[in-house]
Amino acid sequence: MAKTTLKSLSDALAVRLTKGALPGELQGFGKTERADAAAFVAATAEARAKSI
Repeated sequence: MAKTTLKSLSDALAVRLTKGALPGELQGFGKTERADAAAFVAATAEARAKSI
């Protein structure tokens, strides 16, 4: 996956990670943590073996 595509995926995931969160669920989960979590999910998805 191209680096720019992975970045776009990470940005989209970062927004969706907190959408619909209940009150109190995001305590201690700021912008940096959201971006780190999204980057982890995107990188893991990229590295996952494709199923047949």
